[in-house]
Amino acid sequence: MNAKRIAPTWIRKSRPLAAAVLMLAAMSASCARQVQPTQHNAPAEAGEREARFKERLEGLVQSTGGELGFAMRVIEGGKLVSIRGMESFPMASVYKFPIALAMLAEVERGKADLARFVSFGRDLSCGGPMMETLRGDPVSSTLGDLIDWMVVTSDNTACNVVLRELGGPAAATANLKRLGIQGIRVDRNELDLARDELRIAHPERVPDNASAEQLGEVENAMTPEDWRRSGDAFAKDPRDTATPEAMLELLVLFHEGKALGPGMTAWLRKRMEKAKPIRIGLGVPEGTQVLHKTGTGPQLFNDVGIVTLPDGRHLAMVIFIRRAHNATMESASRVIGAVARAAWEEYAVHGSVARWR
Repeated sequence: MNAKRIAPTWIRKSRPLAAAVLMLAAMSASCARQVQPTQHNAPAEAGEREARFKERLEGLVQSTGGELGFAMRVIEGGKLVSIRGMESFPMASVYKFPIALAMLAEVERGKADLARFVSFGRDLSCGGPMMETLRGDPVSSTLGDLIDWMVVTSDNTACNVVLRELGGPAAATANLKRLGIQGIRVDRNELDLARDELRIAHPERVPDNASAEQLGEVENAMTPEDWRRSGDAFAKDPRDTATPEAMLELLVLFHEGKALGPGMTAWLRKRMEKAKPIRIGLGVPEGTQVLHKTGTGPQLFNDVGIVTLPDGRHLAMVIFIRRAHNATMESASRVIGAVARAAWEEYAVHGSVARWR
């Protein structure tokens, strides 16, 4: 009679453990098989998400008949997203932002003083609320007030005076180069911009020394077709332009305190928070902090700025629209607000763009 073999105690006790180990290994392999495709497809999914987002933005601008130049990223480590990001777009009054940076840099170097009174004649007048407030000829205002007028209300006359005090448009471009910015150039003051804008349609009526009053008469005579021709010409002109990505880089440098020191950065931030008209601000919740500078020209509508997200991070964005043949000031502002809202939703609501990096 054969004796029943009994396995040693250590083998009997190890069998459940071995089974558990085998089961765990099988589960791990299964999980690995499930996770692996997701990891493998992550870049493709991110690319598809970004493509859908860009398509949405292009659709929002379609009603204007224009072309969108766009760039954005979360300053605290987000991914750059851009549309026509390396193409040059007319800045219009957005160029007052780099002009202000250059002038405030001179203040920091001790070469200018915000409290100093500056005198100027009405020959530099180019419209805007400032000249309706100030009286006399010549007129006098502090440099600080001039920059305030220029940034907050986009006053063209104030911009002309600030540019003169800075040393001309070339000085603003030189400051950009000092900051390492390529792709932004400042070439003309507001009077010369207006002369070139109107000369396209009525060259015989706009001499090189045309005054603001003469320009106003020509502007009142402009037809929709005249504005279309002017807008098309401005869209091709390399002067006073910026690429969306270069302007975004400048916004980031400003926010990080690399364009100006703490004092002047804070000073300009306060003015940009009050800037008008509201465009990017139309697309974000009421009470959201928005620092921005708008620009408007012949069939072109712009806004660039920095939005504070609910989690405290900062979203920098550049929105340029050129050749907007079907847009009015009001409709273009709403479109820019809609583009800003789409960006806000991706970051603040869905958070999908934040995962693209």
